[in-house]
Amino acid sequence: MTRFIPLIVALAAFVVLALTGSVQAQTAESPVPDRRMVVTQDQDFTGTDLRQMFDTTFDACRSACVAEPACVAFTFNSRAGSCFPKSAVTGATPYAGARSARIEPVSAATKTLARTRAADIEFVGKGTLREALDLARDIGSIHPAGQYGVSEMQEIVRTRRAEGDTLNAMRWTGGIVAASDQPDHWADYARLLLDAAPTAGDNQYRYRQRAVAAAANAYLRAPTDPVRANALTALADALRANDRGRDTIPALRLALRLQPGDTISAALDDAIAKYGFRIAEHQVDSDLADPRICAEFTEPLVKAGVDYADYVRLPDQSMSVEPSGSQLCLRGAEHGQRYTVTFREGLAAESGETLARDVEIRVYVRDRAPQIAFPGRAYVLPSAGEAALPVETVNLDLVDLTLYRVTDRNLLRSIQSGYFGERLYRWDLDDFASGVSEKVWSGTGETGNELNRTMTTRLPMRDALDGLAPGAYALAAAVPGGDEDQLAVQWFVMTDLGLTTMQGTDGLHVFLRGLGDAAPREGVTLELVGQANRVLGTATTDAEGYARFDPGLTRGTGGADRARRRRPCLPVAEGPGLRPVRPGRGGARTRAAGGCLPCHRPRRLPRRRGDPRHGAGPRRAGAGHRRPARDRHPDPPRRGGIRPHDLYPRRLRGPCLCHAAWADGAARQLADRHQGGCGRSTARFGKGAGGGLPARTHRRRARPARRPADPDRPSAT
Repeated sequence: MTRFIPLIVALAAFVVLALTGSVQAQTAESPVPDRRMVVTQDQDFTGTDLRQMFDTTFDACRSACVAEPACVAFTFNSRAGSCFPKSAVTGATPYAGARSARIEPVSAATKTLARTRAADIEFVGKGTLREALDLARDIGSIHPAGQYGVSEMQEIVRTRRAEGDTLNAMRWTGGIVAASDQPDHWADYARLLLDAAPTAGDNQYRYRQRAVAAAANAYLRAPTDPVRANALTALADALRANDRGRDTIPALRLALRLQPGDTISAALDDAIAKYGFRIAEHQVDSDLADPRICAEFTEPLVKAGVDYADYVRLPDQSMSVEPSGSQLCLRGAEHGQRYTVTFREGLAAESGETLARDVEIRVYVRDRAPQIAFPGRAYVLPSAGEAALPVETVNLDLVDLTLYRVTDRNLLRSIQSGYFGERLYRWDLDDFASGVSEKVWSGTGETGNELNRTMTTRLPMRDALDGLAPGAYALAAAVPGGDEDQLAVQWFVMTDLGLTTMQGTDGLHVFLRGLGDAAPREGVTLELVGQANRVLGTATTDAEGYARFDPGLTRGTGGADRARRRRPCLPVAEGPGLRPVRPGRGGARTRAAGGCLPCHRPRRLPRRRGDPRHGAGPRRAGAGHRRPARDRHPDPPRRGGIRPHDLYPRRLRGPCLCHAAWADGAARQLADRHQGGCGRSTARFGKGAGGGLPARTHRRRARPARRPADPDRPSAT
């Protein structure tokens, strides 16, 4: 074992040295290559070979020569796949299939200058600088022209350009760049790439990308301000051609600072107008009670620390300025008025960009469009006496009204379809009216009207509900002759009963009371219905409106399961003067298979003074202990009776309150059990968002299809 220790130590030292060298190389990496090559096609260099390599490639041959300081040239035989790195070149002989290259060192001054220049153009990104480095390494291989002189190639370029042969002019300029590595030649090469791109067919994208790298190389090597400005204008043209117009602004600003002139100044103004920080559009939210004028900028505004009111000339000093995201909004405008607002030069974005000049916008705040809405999602209306619903309107004298009734058998279907208690749009209403509900009344209603004010009108419902049985209803109100989206739907329930259930280890406890007087209802028969719509058990309320189902009835499985998670069952009430409301009785089952509703807990449970079973919050069945403080609702019980909003449900993670379905003067309570019984009371009185209707049923949305990966883009080389 000991004989392997020196080997292990040596191997570890080698790894450390290799890693150290790699880190140092990356740290000291320059934006320009240490050595570049000039390739000569079909020429075999003669001279001193350092070694011979066989079964290799041109890239491997080049890497081997560049990695060895003594190598100044190499010849690659493409026919045999052989490589001959050389320490000296004494001549050249023609040889078809040979690719020879001279390795030219890059001076230390050029590397130092390139590091300084790279800091000036950080806005192009590290990816562009890496592409520029790769292009500088490969330019000799892309355009092999080692057998020609620079002056000779320049003459050929002038001839090709005079003939309109831009493509070949670009190629010969690439050869000049490979031979000279001068910044002005790099800039000319970038411009010719852009000129040749439109007619380059499949190479259009490649040429445009290469033009950005070539212009960056021109700036990295530029020694004087005029040369730097020339390279920056070429870089701006290349960035614009690659849909990077936003990056042209800092390039042109730097060029204008280095060499002021009308041409660069005009180009900068044009770039700012097209791509800079500016007002993209403005809008007037005139349908609001407090209208506002908003300007949308092309970039996000500063979140804090800037008072934008100093950069807005307001027509009325009582108006306020509110920034949000990329919007700047003015409040305090009045309907029917015209305004002129000026956004001043210097208004800053989060990126540091500012408005280049004052921008003036002129707007007219029109009157509000006719609107209609119901202030609440759901109400409970008494089955006897006066009944009315509030409606909010804007600039309307009349509204079209249509009343729909949801039958007993379709109540659960409306819940599971997401209709019950929710806003319905026109396309929803068409399906709802044809397959879920029945139209029972239509007419018009008169509303109060003051110009541009939101008016709340009490719509009397006595005539519309005359002769109709208790149950669930939806009132649709529409703007006469209005658009399809000018529609509001109000859900309400006519009933006078409320059920409370408590699940405990000793069974299911049910309490039945009247909503009007909170008095217990005696002699009412309760039926516990399972998943298969079979009656699992019955019970009758006593003088206190209380009944209990044995715990065994809640432990069934499959179709006999009363309360498996997310598969509720129905305690159903019937008694003297009440029509049975068991689902599925006398006909086919209408409830959707596998449907379920989310659990909620009410904010506050109603109680009568002196009644221990109706506390202000959930209590464990069969126990008299006080709930922990963390489970108590912070709001104290209200005096003077129960109001609808006291029963609005809030979503919780745990069990236990499920939705109540109401029909024909009786209430059905959907009970839910969480992992063998939750031991908390649940209640639903009247309608949900105003007194007991089921809260919103959340339907799982389909997951959007995964976007396919972008196809591989062509290489920059």
